[in-house]
Amino acid sequence: MGKATRALHVVYIICNLLVHVAFGNSSHKRLYDELFVKRGYNRLIRPVYDESTTTLVEMQFFLSQVLDMDETKETLTTNAWLTLRWKDEYLEWNPAEFNGTQNIKLTSNIVWLPDLYLYDNAASKYDELWGDQIVSIKYDGTVMWAAPAIIKTHCKLDVTHFPFDEQTCIVLFGPWQHSAEEILVVGRTTASYFQGNAEWSLINISASDNTEKFAIYSDDDEVPYCTVAFTMVLRRQPLYYIFNLILPCGFISVTTLLSFFLPPDSGEKVGLGITVLLSLTVFLLLVAEILPPASSVPVIGQYYAATMVLVSLSLAMTVTVLSLHHRGPESSEVPRWVRKVILGHLARVLLLRKLTSPNTDTGKPVTTSNSISRHCSCQESAATQPLLDLKISSPMADSLESNTNVNTAKRNKRHKSGNNITVNINDEHLKLLKRIHQEMKHVSGHFKDTTKEANKRCEWKQVAMVVDRLFMFVYIMGSVSTCLIIICQVFVS
Repeated sequence: MGKATRALHVVYIICNLLVHVAFGNSSHKRLYDELFVKRGYNRLIRPVYDESTTTLVEMQFFLSQVLDMDETKETLTTNAWLTLRWKDEYLEWNPAEFNGTQNIKLTSNIVWLPDLYLYDNAASKYDELWGDQIVSIKYDGTVMWAAPAIIKTHCKLDVTHFPFDEQTCIVLFGPWQHSAEEILVVGRTTASYFQGNAEWSLINISASDNTEKFAIYSDDDEVPYCTVAFTMVLRRQPLYYIFNLILPCGFISVTTLLSFFLPPDSGEKVGLGITVLLSLTVFLLLVAEILPPASSVPVIGQYYAATMVLVSLSLAMTVTVLSLHHRGPESSEVPRWVRKVILGHLARVLLLRKLTSPNTDTGKPVTTSNSISRHCSCQESAATQPLLDLKISSPMADSLESNTNVNTAKRNKRHKSGNNITVNINDEHLKLLKRIHQEMKHVSGHFKDTTKEANKRCEWKQVAMVVDRLFMFVYIMGSVSTCLIIICQVFVS
């Protein structure tokens, strides 16, 4: 009995399913014939019995994804879920007459559709969004069209605060031929269906309806037309651009600061500055390729331009320092006011240590108290100090020479014979001493001139060192000021 009962139960279920399918298909077929064949439904006619009746179309726009934001072309590509609802008075029936059928799903190509178009369409052509889809028709004539769509529209971008910017894009729909007296569109939206994006986050989305009068030609009467606008507020995620554009520029500007620590004799100060300037130019070109040719300069462009100006100024400062450092013997001495202002007061303000210089008279080191040095403190000047400083005056040499001549004459009178060889030897000695004295005076003068020129060159080098330190502080203050101004523009405005 148990097996027979179960078999009968299975047969009963199968028979019910077959009857339901048969009657169901029959009901849908009879309903379709009733609506589209017997009643003579025409999809080209607006579905109202009274022409003065306005067809209310409810449009729902759900943003799912931001597929692409092309800054150069100012276009936005999104994945959206669209839903349309309206009342079709020609598609009403009594469910009791069709086995309780309350809705039917048919292709959208056989029913009337509102002529809604996407304004500011950025695609290659105006695609038919509403055709070849499925519509659900309810017994009271409510028609619901629902399908996903890829929408590409123009979006006017404001890249002033790029990459810390927020963009407001509007997706505008509206009928093209039907006026607001015939079709009235209202919008509905919510942000709960947004799935997120790696670059953009959705801050807000809202829908607004608008009706305004418009005349196609100047001599036509103004006709009211309705539109529905879906406004999306998107915020850019700046982490990618911070690591790829902003941080490299910051590191490059710090590298420029290192050029002030290079000694002028290395010959690499100007080369390093030019390399940094070329690197910034490359990054600026990358930013220019990303952004549209707008009238306003973005924040990151201002930052790059300001950094390039600072690097160019650092090159000019470097050339000035090298010009002071490599002053030749033809240059004049350091002016007194330069010693007082630069080597004195400015050196103390810039926290430069005091240097010592050897005293050329005593050989003892002298430490300057009010300036870096009034003389050369380099090893070059110390090495060029004369080892022997002859200060033999000419009268002393002449008296020595005259006394020697008198003694020689007396000895010649006493020994007129046999002493000619001694007299000749003494005369040769005197001539040799005079020649040696003249040579020593020449050598001593040469050493003095060399020491003077070396002291002058080293003093100019000290001036160049102080000026280089001053330019370094100027560059640091300029870089810090630029960063503060950029930060204030981004986060305060």
